[in-house]
Amino acid sequence: MKFKNPLLIFILCLCVFSIGMAQDNAQSVPISRYTAVEIGITLEQSSLLQNVVDIDIPPSINIVGEGISYLLAPYGFAINTDEQRPSEQSILLMQVLPEPHRHLALMTVVDALTVLGGESFKPVINPVTRTVHYELKESYQHYITESDIEQAALNWSERNRQIETVDFETLPDSPLGSSYIYGPILSGESLGSITESLGLNGMSLAQRMIQIFQENPHAFSGGNMNALVIGSQLAIPVQTTASMTPAEAAQFVRDQYSQWSEGRVGQ
Repeated sequence: MKFKNPLLIFILCLCVFSIGMAQDNAQSVPISRYTAVEIGITLEQSSLLQNVVDIDIPPSINIVGEGISYLLAPYGFAINTDEQRPSEQSILLMQVLPEPHRHLALMTVVDALTVLGGESFKPVINPVTRTVHYELKESYQHYITESDIEQAALNWSERNRQIETVDFETLPDSPLGSSYIYGPILSGESLGSITESLGLNGMSLAQRMIQIFQENPHAFSGGNMNALVIGSQLAIPVQTTASMTPAEAAQFVRDQYSQWSEGRVGQ
């Protein structure tokens, strides 16, 4: 069969040539050399509480309020409390932290706040002041009384009282340098709650806890950081250098809790 139309022959040849070029180009350009990069503000940066968390609340934290503060701290938020006007949220803040609420993973900070509020409280977020307040749901109002609220608010206020400083000079037996005094330790206080209220000095919570623990061996029964002696005083070091890396400190805290929970303290 012969093609008599020169134009048709030219078009056919051009198509074949174009297909061949396309195949050659596809093979010669490695796609893996190119990566799509998103630029601009991310959702996690513009909406801080939309960050996805994967955290374990340390065993040293034993009440809900402290757990909420631990969750919020990395994002610049805090619990909004008004000591002049006690509210129902004090009851939540003083509740024992449930074990199922210690591991918060694959959820946003907002969802984690909802989890910590349980079935009866809902979080109310103020993005301007970067605070969180919990409101008791209407269907649960009849479970509490005004005296319950007042007592819980008093307990929360006492737990978060101002640091009692008696001397800012270097303590004679302080190997870590300048320290100040916190105490006496009250019933219900833990090393974790005290450390969090005092500030972390640029360290992780575990690192700062270990620093205070090492500075005060006399204040812990059996040499375990979970056995804080009621009535004792703590020398709080001002030094900002940690003796362990964050990972080492976290493992140390876990080991201490295991020893304490298994009754191996002092052995």
